[in-house]
Parts: sequence; structure tokens; C-alpha cells
Amino acid sequence: MLRGPWRRAVLVVAWVPMMLAVAATVRVAPADDPAPPAAAPAPAMTFVARLKSAPDSARLAIVTDGKAMTAYLCSADDAFNAAHSGWFKGAVGADGRFEIKGGAHTLKGTLTGTRAEGTVGEFAFAASADTDGLAGLFRAEDDAEDGKYVFGWVVDENLDVVGAVRNPKGPAGTLRQPAGGAAVGVNGQAGKSKAVAGQKVTDPANPPKGKPSKFDDKKRDEIRSAVVAKLAKNGGSSLQAMVLHQMRRFLSGAKASGEVEERTFAVLRKTSRPALDQYLKLWDKLPANLRQAAVGADQQKLDQNTPLAAATVRTLTSKYRLGQAAPANRPQSGQKVRSITANQIEAVDITDPEKFAGIALKDEIFVTYTVAAGPLAHSKQTKVYKGFVDGTKQGVTGTDNRVFPPDDQPGLTTSDDVLVIATVLEDDSGEIGIVTAIVKAVVDLTLVIVSIATGEPVPTALAPAINEVIDAAAAAFPTSQVLGADALIFRANGQVIDQNNQPRNPPFFQVRKTTSGAGGPYDYKVNQIQFTRQ
Repeated sequence: MLRGPWRRAVLVVAWVPMMLAVAATVRVAPADDPAPPAAAPAPAMTFVARLKSAPDSARLAIVTDGKAMTAYLCSADDAFNAAHSGWFKGAVGADGRFEIKGGAHTLKGTLTGTRAEGTVGEFAFAASADTDGLAGLFRAEDDAEDGKYVFGWVVDENLDVVGAVRNPKGPAGTLRQPAGGAAVGVNGQAGKSKAVAGQKVTDPANPPKGKPSKFDDKKRDEIRSAVVAKLAKNGGSSLQAMVLHQMRRFLSGAKASGEVEERTFAVLRKTSRPALDQYLKLWDKLPANLRQAAVGADQQKLDQNTPLAAATVRTLTSKYRLGQAAPANRPQSGQKVRSITANQIEAVDITDPEKFAGIALKDEIFVTYTVAAGPLAHSKQTKVYKGFVDGTKQGVTGTDNRVFPPDDQPGLTTSDDVLVIATVLEDDSGEIGIVTAIVKAVVDLTLVIVSIATGEPVPTALAPAINEVIDAAAAAFPTSQVLGADALIFRANGQVIDQNNQPRNPPFFQVRKTTSGAGGPYDYKVNQIQFTRQ
């Protein structure tokens, strides 16, 4: 439970090594000003196309930034892969035309805005660019006694996976769809060493070679055991129980009934149905004792055939002692928080294991922000930042640094205190988009549920509950873990204080674990924070 001035703060919940800042009249920042956030390079577009006159499972994935292109053709059909599967890498002309040789075939076509069409060998294709981050092209390499093997996988918008592997001495072989679907990641193994995890192709000029996974059975069991112990202390997460209930009702085709479901279904309509479906399948495959600990006895009170009513929400959230949000601490008249940005992620000590067979392993980190200012609440997520080893400092790009105000209300200011909770997540899935999609949906659903339980604005006492629901939700993902959370209050009078009501200047967020097991020890900071007011 948060105490003292935290009860009067406006809530902001964030995920992952993130960055927080503010810019304007008053600035809280290190004496040596940080460089502005790096300009984001032109993002590559991903196209996943079905092929005319090919097996139903055949897919062509294209990744291009308008100048370079990497593409891959494969299917779940052995004969098709032996004859046609292959990689294509080349350039795109200024007019959007491309013609790239790959093995026995030529990939030829035209890019027009967010549309790609053409032929690959004898097969025609047409596709629009992926917009939700779920579809993708994944690649890995592994060495064996008879040479280098190159693995390729295509994940389509329905999270269906097809893949093939080839070395120079033989035909392509078909890869089986991973048990558990795309959310568990894609892995290939040709030699005697550890399996290599496929990585998403995001730079068409430099496709990745894959990486050893940091998650083995031992680490996964340690992480889940730690989550069970943490959640069991409070009887499980009632919020996660309600989140799961609403996902199941939505996917069943049930009609939204009442205020709660009108709002929760609106959130779920913005989330990929295949992602929701695959997440629930992952959840249901968790050991029964873990699921019971994660949601407690409250799951027994929620019938999928019964709508979630406001009265039920209030009953199930009563244990969090959220109460009605207290009036915000308002400083002198006219003072307002203008902006908060966080510009750098620093890996003081990455998660264990740090090496495998002498090979340095790296962390992939992302942050989700949930911000509530008075009656306004929104969530935001950064992209996954890759390649962290001990001592790595990465500046964030584009608008990822912006925590407050919301991207769609750039002129918004507030005289309320702004509470920011930064929760750090490690994602070792190779950037399978389902992880970030589900995290965002869980946070947004939780904000809806709690606002109905307590009334507007969302209470700052939600902080422990939101951390609990994130822990519970992430337990279903086999290659992800929550690293921890830290919190600060940004006040319109220029102060920045921590959870103990102590000034923190310059401000930073820190999540760390000092003991071994469950990925520890580790230590991450989110710093170079700028805070402006008017």
C-alpha cells in the first residue's frame, strides 16, 4: 500500500527498462544534459502473402525499408519446400520495383505505399503491410558437421507458423509448427549445441543469425515458482481472474452486457483475436497449481456464461483497498506538469545466465506505460530494445521516450501530481508480437475494471494491484519475465520524490535483484529523465 503523498498522486504505470522525462520551463536532469532521443530510422515494413496456385500453407514474407529487401518463401508442405523454399536479398529501385534472384527462382514485383505485389517463380502474390506487429519473418543459423544450416520461419497475421531449413548440401526440410504456437518462439537446432532461437528480421540489409535462448526449463521453473510464491501471499490476482473471464467471453462471441463489458469489449476489439486465443491456450497449459495461485479462488466466482457486472467488480477488487481516489495535491495556482520523458535504458547487470558455452547472451527489454491524470488514463508501450550486456546504455528512439502527455493529446497539461511506475520486462521470444499485444490489453482492461470499481479518477493505490496482474499475466509466456518495478512522483511544484517521500534528483528508475535464481542477480536503470512544467 502506498502511503503519504502517494495517495494524492495521479497514476502512471509503466513496464520495462523505460524512460521518463519532461521538457519545458522547469527541468530536472543531470548537469550534463543528455542528447535528444535518437531519430528513429525509417521503419521497415513486413508483408506476409499467400500464393496463388500453391499449397494453402505456402507463405512469402517480405521485409523492406524501401531500399533494401529480404524475403523468404516456405510452407508446411515437404515437396513444396524441397522445390521452392528459399531466401531473397537485394535492392528496391527508386520507383518501387524489385527483381531479386534466390536459388532457382526470381522474386519480382512492385512496392506501392503499403502494398506489395508481384511473382515469385510461377506463383503470384499481393499483400498489404502488417500493422499490428504480429506477422513477421524470423531467421537463425546453426553449424553442424556437414556445414551451416539456415532456418527460416514465417508468422502470419493469424499467428500460424511455417518454416524450413536448408544447408548447401541438401534440399530444404520442413520445420514443424512449435508446440504452443508462435508465442513460445521459434527455435532451430542442427548441431549438438543448444538450440538457436529465431530472431525477427527488422533490418532487411542485415538479417539476423539467431541467438541462444536465455530461457531453459530450469530458469522458467524458477521464475514461475517465484511468481506463485508472490501471488499466493495475497490469495492470487482477482484482476487477472477478471481479465481472463472477459477475454473468454469476448472470444466466445458473447454480446457485451452492462457498463463493464461495454468498456472491456471495446479494449478487446482493438487486440488481435489470434493473439488473445493463443494467450488463453498458453494460460490453460500452465500447471494447475500455478494457475490456482495466480488467480486464487476468485476464478470460481466467474462463469463464462455470466456477464461481468459492476457489483462483482467491486466485490472482487475490495481486497486491494483501492477506495475512492483522494483529491490530487494541487500546488500553487497556475503550476502544471507539462511533460515527462525518459531517454535512456541502462543495463548495470543483465539477467542470468550471461553466457552459454562461452557465448555472451544478451537481454531484450521493453517498457509499457500506463498513465492516469485525473479522469484521463492511457497506456503506452515502447518497442523491444535489443542487445543489452553489462554496461550497455541505449537511447530510446522516436516517441518511445514520451510518458506524459499522451501521444494523441500533445498539448495536455495537469496540475495534479503524476505518479509513474516503471515495470521492466525481459522478452526473449525474438520479438513475437503477441507478448507486447497481450501486456497492453491486460493493462488497459485493468484500468477499465478499477475505474468502474472506484470511480474516476483511477486511484494511485492501484500500483500494487497492477504489478500483481502483470506478474500473473506474464507467467503464461515461456520466454518472458517481469524484472521489477520502481515508482516516482512528479509534482507540478517541481519536486520529484520516491516511494519513501525522499527527493530523487536527478530522477531515475531502478529495478534489481541481488540474489541468484529466477534470472537474478540483475540491475537495470531507466535514466536521463527530463521533467518540465509551466
